[in-house]
Amino acid sequence: MFISVEVNGKYQDKRHVLNSLYLKLKDYQSIFLTVEDLKLLGVEASQVGISDRQLQFDPCFFRPHSEKVLHKYPIRTPQDIAKLGNSATLDDFVDEAKESSTDEKEQLTIAKSRLKAYYEESACFWCYDNALEVPEYVDSQLTQPRKRNPNDEDYQDWFYLFSLTDLELFDWAKGWKKGDPLPWELFTPNVHWRVHRAYRHWDNGNRAKPHCILEIVSDAYASDEDQCLTIHELRAIVNLMLPRVVRGRFRKADIHPHGRIIQASYDGKRLTLQFSQLWSFEREETAPAELFCRYLLSEAVGLQTSTLCVR
Repeated sequence: MFISVEVNGKYQDKRHVLNSLYLKLKDYQSIFLTVEDLKLLGVEASQVGISDRQLQFDPCFFRPHSEKVLHKYPIRTPQDIAKLGNSATLDDFVDEAKESSTDEKEQLTIAKSRLKAYYEESACFWCYDNALEVPEYVDSQLTQPRKRNPNDEDYQDWFYLFSLTDLELFDWAKGWKKGDPLPWELFTPNVHWRVHRAYRHWDNGNRAKPHCILEIVSDAYASDEDQCLTIHELRAIVNLMLPRVVRGRFRKADIHPHGRIIQASYDGKRLTLQFSQLWSFEREETAPAELFCRYLLSEAVGLQTSTLCVR
């Protein structure tokens, strides 16, 4: 998942609001949160659609790259792109069930039972590793050399897609102090998650902007909870924002792997989330890698009001 964050410290009680939400989330038991659940927590949330190849965030603080970069710039070594779809599917177990029965209905019943057992028997960290397929697949699209000129057969003029953006990789835990929220929960009994990578934008004066993008990975079972956010997504948002508004530079500023993009804004009084549908990264042919890459190559726009974009 991808999260882009910008923080606005307009109100004096900005720390109190986020700290109160942080404490509520520490003991929250449900994994999935509906829009109504979020409202009870004091968070405004709504699902947004996609039009003209970009999500309809309003207001918008991250403008995705305008071009279909994966198609425009051919990759130099396609074999170096990370692979998707390494986990077992229902079809795999149907094929296996054919050895036990010739009846199609019975084959499907056997396959569903074996698929369920397959996931139940899998350790949580295996599921977590499976979820890592999404950011590793998208990141490999951005970090492999590509042709700048499609007609350049010798790859004399090659480059990396990350050169199209002002983003840089940074360690957001570097300034972590004792007592700060952690960028992971890997040893809890339920969902395991962590911030996989973090990026920040720079302006022309070589100063960091308040915008940043996070990739968050968890082993939460996507199932059909497309209308919900997960507890780990909200915890990651709050855990990142809280230290930044308290003492950061901007504190005085005005199962199969799935992914989604969230934009969140915090004005010092209320956290507002806008989120996309869940997209499957089960297969390379249908995975929305282009969209996710374009958002990783996004341009930071808008005033210094907060935002969070996940992907």
